[in-house]
This record gives sequence, structure tokens and C-alpha cells, in this order.
Amino acid sequence: MKLKNCTKSVSIYILLSLLGISSQLTSQVIYIDEDFADWENSITLNDEGDNNSLDIESLSIAHDNEYIYLKFETNREISIQDDQDITFVVGQTDFAIIYNLGERRGAIFRPNDENLFFFHNSIGLVSLPTVTSKVFELKIKRVFVLNGFQYKLDDEVNISIQNDVTNGDAIPNEGFYSYVLNNKANSQIPPYNLNIASDTDFRIMSYNVLFDNLFESDLEEDYANIISTINADVICFQEIYDHTSQQTLNYLQNTLQAIDSNLDWFHDQMGPDNIIISKYPIVFSRRVAGNGVFVLEMDGKEVMIINIHLPCCNNDTERQEEIDEILAFLRRSKGGSENYELDAKTPIIITGDTNFVGLSEQVSSIMAGDIKNNGNFGPDVFLDEGGLIDLKPFVTGSNSLVTWRNNNGSFSPGRLDYLFYTGSTLASVNSFVFDTESLPDQELSNYNLQRDNCQNASDHYPVVSDMKFKETSSTDKISFSKNIILSPNPVESILTIESELRYSVRLINAIGMSYDYGYKRQIDVQNLPPGFYIIVLTDNRNSVVNTQKIVIQ
Repeated sequence: MKLKNCTKSVSIYILLSLLGISSQLTSQVIYIDEDFADWENSITLNDEGDNNSLDIESLSIAHDNEYIYLKFETNREISIQDDQDITFVVGQTDFAIIYNLGERRGAIFRPNDENLFFFHNSIGLVSLPTVTSKVFELKIKRVFVLNGFQYKLDDEVNISIQNDVTNGDAIPNEGFYSYVLNNKANSQIPPYNLNIASDTDFRIMSYNVLFDNLFESDLEEDYANIISTINADVICFQEIYDHTSQQTLNYLQNTLQAIDSNLDWFHDQMGPDNIIISKYPIVFSRRVAGNGVFVLEMDGKEVMIINIHLPCCNNDTERQEEIDEILAFLRRSKGGSENYELDAKTPIIITGDTNFVGLSEQVSSIMAGDIKNNGNFGPDVFLDEGGLIDLKPFVTGSNSLVTWRNNNGSFSPGRLDYLFYTGSTLASVNSFVFDTESLPDQELSNYNLQRDNCQNASDHYPVVSDMKFKETSSTDKISFSKNIILSPNPVESILTIESELRYSVRLINAIGMSYDYGYKRQIDVQNLPPGFYIIVLTDNRNSVVNTQKIVIQ
């Protein structure tokens, strides 16, 4: 086993105390949120360019009272939980944690004792993004119990990361980096409100209920507590295969008593497992590639909600085909060639279990309206100014974005459930991923919840957002100029924008990070990570005039 080889190295390093340079950094605020700006003041070890294969270019380290955080960058986009051999070590003189992200298991090494193997949940491992990337961040608990014995990471810890214990790259190149911990800061929890925000027009919830688990009699209390607490106006369920939408509505009202039975609720099902329950009339529905398109009429406003459940696991090709078909439907609908003609100002929400565990470009494909197989599905579609917004809500009582976990499996928690929306017409005024396990005791008591409600019910968490309509003028037009040439594309160094007018330039990468360049005709992209980007051009009135896809090599 690779872990066995690694523990040999760890034992030598610990016993010889090859610890490298010691740090004295105070604790800081880190979020596991696919946005790495909070790492700017952390300890960072740079080691770029010393491996011709998979080069680990940098390692950053941070901590608070509860967790140790690591961020690392590689020279190319990878999936860390699939076919990679990246191993990190965090230890002290009496024990060391060795965890192989590719094998998805770890070991506790103690000198003169047998190695103790474990999975992610034993050390509270959370890593993001779940899709491919060049940059990853993770956290592990400083105090954890394994086989009845408490382990505590305190004072000074020894840290390293490597992608192959024999011939690969490592940071540091030899030995460990000695990092000093303190107890000066608690984990910072992003704000959320279980109550519906006062300026909300409607609350929407997306929830994968795990193969009709919603209807299991021994889970009635769990689901009743979850659904009644969230109190959504629109519910998008996935994985209801054996019950109709009418049966689902009746069950929610009569058995669980989780929604108001005095209201007139509406329901529909499109696709094998996608059901919508709504306080608002459903004026149009359509099945697209096994997913459900629904248009709701909300007090004179129409909203298109696409409830998706994309193919699981290693099916990148099948996932992208369904994305392409959904985007092609939206293009046809905008063009008036579908049964429902989508107005430019009609809000769009795409939500559900995306199963995004593969290529990161699938996230940006939805956001940008980028159809990958144009030959079969036609040209790309303009969805919104700057593309759809990826909501990225935090877990209640936590500092991460994960929406799925399996404590009995090898894969660590990940972000599989998304909510995308048109930012020109909608705003999210309050959002969260609902997890009873991480809620404070007082909040559990206030809402009559049990800590294990969400753990019992499903392996997915509900994704919740309070949405507000943005005021738009009936005379507003989307200005979209095509008389713009970007060259070269793909680009390695300098991107040139050819146009008669000057436009402000913004680049958006596959995970939604934005880079602003102002009014320039030539953009230096040499310092940006290679990959797929959307370029957004705006005029001096801040109106989007063009969006195009580019590839940075």
C-alpha cells in the first residue's frame, strides 16, 4: 500500500526531527468555499517548477481553535479524490496523520505501534472544490477520537504534502514544515437565518431525498422537522421515483403535516424523479433530458425553475449532454421556437443535484450558456448579463459549502447540489445549506429539531434561498453587440480586443472567480491559471454588450 510506504518516511522524519523552518503565525479566518482570497496572509511555501509531471507549486497553512487548514496548488487541473496520489501529513512527536486523497483513506502513525487506518470522517476532513481544479483547500479537526483514544493537534505540528512518496513532488522537498498553533480564534461561521428574510418574495428549497426516503415511516419525524422548519414556498425534490407529485403533496400535508394544509398547493413531475411542490400556479412544464422545466406565476411575475438531477459519478459525457440539451432548450425558448417563449426579463433558476464530481467546465457551462457539442445542440445561449450566478450558500453552523456526505463511505463531503440564477432579475437575500448536526443547541431547541434529523433523512442536505425580485423597467433592453473580435483564442499571453468602441473587461473562471481589467484593448493573462473563461464586456453605462468564451493555455 502507498500509505505503508508513506508511514516509513514519516517515521524517519519524526525520529530524526527534520522539521525545517518554524512558523509563528497567529490564527486567522478561513472558509472552505472555493474562493481563496482569505488565504492571502497565510503561511505559504512556494515550490514551483521542480517536477515535470504533477508539480505541487505551493502549500499554504492556517488554523483556528478547531481546525487546521491547508491549501495547495498544482501545475494542472486534477480531481484529488480520483486517481491521484496526493498525500498530506500533519503530525507531532507522538503521532502523525497521513492521508492519501486519491486512495481516500488515511493512517495514524505512532512510533513503535501498528498503523491505525481510517476514513475522512474520523478527522473531519472537508475539501473543495469537488470538481477538477488547480487549487484545493481542506480542513481537518485539531481534536478527534479514533478507537476510543483522543488525539489532539496542539502547540507545534509538522506538515508536508507530496504527490508520490517515491518519485513525485513534495513540499517541503525534504522533511517537514514546523507550524506553531495557538488558541486565539474560534472558527468563523458565516451568517444565516432559518427564518424567511423580511424582504423575501419567495423561498425555494432543493432537496435530494435519497431513493424515496421521504416516504419511509421511520423517517417521518426527521423529514417533518426539516421541511416544516425550512417552510419553503417552492420545493424541488430529486430522487422521488416511486411516488407521483400528487402523492408527494398529500404526504407532506397529511402524514408529515410539514406544509400548510390550508393553502392551495400546486405540483408537477417531469423526468423520472424530479418533483416540484409550489404555492404558486405552474403555468408551463416540460421534460428536458430527464430534467424538469417549470414556469411558475408569482403575483403577476413568471419565473422559470429547472429542477435537475444530472448523471452520477464518472459520467462526464452524459452530464454534459444533459447540460447541452437544457441550454439548447433555453436558447430555443428565448428565440420563440418552443411552446413557452422565454422573455429576456423572466427570472431563471437552475437547481438540484448536479453530481458535479468531474470536469470544472461543466459548472461554467451552465453559468455561461456554453454548449460544448455545438454540432448536435446548436450555438451557445446568452442567459444573463455576466452569466448565471452560482449561489454558494454555507452550511448552517459551519464554514464550508458542502451539500453531501457519507460517513460510512470513502468519499469525503462534497458540493453536489447547486442553485444558479439570473442576477439581473433576482437577488438572494438569505441562503444556507441546512444541516441539523452543525446547528447550535439553542437553535435546535427553538425549532424543535433533533441533531440527527438531517443525518437520518438523506445523504444530501437541503439547499435553501430567499429570493427577491429586482426591479426592471419594461423599456430595458439587453444590448448585445457581436461586432467584437477577440484574438488569439486560445490565448497564452496577450488577449487583444478589436472593436470600434472601448469596453470594460472582466474575466470569470470555471468556479466563478472574477478578474477586472477596466477599459483596455490588450489584456495580459499570463498570470492566470489555464482553463476555460467567460469574458464579459460592458459599456460606460455598465450595460453588458458582449460575452464570449475564451481558453487560456
